[in-house]
Amino acid sequence: QRINGNRNTVYIPATLTGIPHAPDADTNYSQKWTFTELEDTYGMARGEYDLNDQWTLYAAAGAKHTREVGNYSTPTLRSTAGATTASSMFVAHDEDNRSAMAGLRGTLQTGPVSHQINLGVTGIWTEQRSAYELSGSFANDLYHPIDVAKPTVYPYVGGDINYPGIVGKTINRSMAISDTLGFMDDRILVTYGLRRQNLKVDGWSYAGARTATYDESITTPVYGIVLKPWEHVSLYANSIEGLAKGPTAPATAGGAEVTNRGQAFAPARSKQVEAGIKYDKGTYGASFGVYRIEQPSDGYVDAQNTYVRQGTQRNRGVELNIYGEPLDGLRLLAGATVMDTELSGTKNGANNGNRAIGVPNFQYNLGADWDVPGLEGVALNGRMLRTGGQYVDAANTQSIPAWNRFDLGARYSFEVEQRAVTLRANLENVANTRYWASANGGYLSQGEPRALKVSATVDF
Repeated sequence: QRINGNRNTVYIPATLTGIPHAPDADTNYSQKWTFTELEDTYGMARGEYDLNDQWTLYAAAGAKHTREVGNYSTPTLRSTAGATTASSMFVAHDEDNRSAMAGLRGTLQTGPVSHQINLGVTGIWTEQRSAYELSGSFANDLYHPIDVAKPTVYPYVGGDINYPGIVGKTINRSMAISDTLGFMDDRILVTYGLRRQNLKVDGWSYAGARTATYDESITTPVYGIVLKPWEHVSLYANSIEGLAKGPTAPATAGGAEVTNRGQAFAPARSKQVEAGIKYDKGTYGASFGVYRIEQPSDGYVDAQNTYVRQGTQRNRGVELNIYGEPLDGLRLLAGATVMDTELSGTKNGANNGNRAIGVPNFQYNLGADWDVPGLEGVALNGRMLRTGGQYVDAANTQSIPAWNRFDLGARYSFEVEQRAVTLRANLENVANTRYWASANGGYLSQGEPRALKVSATVDF
């Protein structure tokens, strides 16, 4: 896959006092000489063997090699009026991933109680190789971008661009066992289990010096329960924990080298608790759930151009989804999520109690799909998306506002020589609205402009 002149994210330095409004939806502040080229080569295999009617052995393995080459130029805002600076950064990146899993699953009966048992082991091995070349910066404007000649001098270099060196290795291994007990003809299901997880992470600088080494293990429980008091109603609750790899500091931010570029951060524990109710009547239904997630806070680049990761992020939310066909041929889908986030354990308590970066306080969506009467196989659809405001920095001094987007679409299904054919056309962002879609990671991502997408599928 190759993309030329793709519109970039926009970097917001910690020193900026406010966030300017988004440019026109079809403004491209990328340079024409920028590109990204990705190539993936991958394969996998899976097999199962039935020992008998109740027990099955299974195993799977896969591998993937990724090659990335690109010339990037991410603008950095220098004023609330839209003045920017940018650089040319050429990147070469290789990544190899291997994974394997094996296990035994089966069922058994102990008196009136049924059991669904699973015993499994997994392993994931990852290796990254990277190098970059960075030019000096040049001035530009977010609202009135101009074409700049591609720089020819790259004074800042990380690694050998022709032979990228190893910057990270990760080994993630785990062993888990679980049992789902069924009571009262499986109207009550109780799941419990344990997982032993080992995460080994090594990091190197672009010069080849080891910068980090972590080898951590934890044993975490999993619990879950499903109650079916009525035929179409289910109540559920679950809790799960895990160990996740920490982030790696980027090479550059805002057109300048990050002081601790390439630093790998320690693995960290996360925990999720969820509960809710589901109603499924076939042609209509609804679900309502609440959740709480505790995880390390996302990293960001501070005013000293150092990538930091401090404290814990707690997310709490309520989700509601409704779907149904109130009239023959008219299908509706609606969803709403309200989220609350809070930071704790930040450096010197400076950001304790603040909201996390890039997490909207709500998300709403509404969709409709309508079969046009008298036109067999023709259907029209529409969708409305609304996402709440988001903070750009951990201090909660910079934010982007809520945004709306409307999409329209149509499809036509018919048969050609007994083969099903479907033609689709979708017009996204009908009003060509300009908006900042996300502040995740402390970078601004602008919503896509009005775009017409067409496709065709044929069943063989």
